Amino acid sequence: MSAEARTPRAWAGKWIAAVGLLHLVAGFLLYPDAWATIRDRGIIASINDHDPTATAFWFMAAAPLLIILGFLIDWAEKRGGPPRWLGWALVVLLIVMIVPMPMTGAWLVVPPTLGLLLRRA
Repeated sequence: MSAEARTPRAWAGKWIAAVGLLHLVAGFLLYPDAWATIRDRGIIASINDHDPTATAFWFMAAAPLLIILGFLIDWAEKRGGPPRWLGWALVVLLIVMIVPMPMTGAWLVVPPTLGLLLRRA
């Protein structure tokens, strides 16, 4: 059996990157005025903790991080798979995100996390 036949299809990283892209698009749709407000305030030090633009900023800042994580996992999946601890780290992160706020898009990261944990070593 060839190594290619034994290697599971890489999908978890692509899924997480797609969630990041969805996060980015949703951010522009949910917070259409946030970036204009930040620009109008001069960008530097334009957001404070109690400002509606802070929510938009952190929502949007999560998107590239998800995309980068997805690409990194995809890269690792094509080279034997990421370390098992990464799957467990994602489980902990998901618990921290979902328990206090069950109505969250974090549920979209559950399938690839399970895929990482259940893949054969």
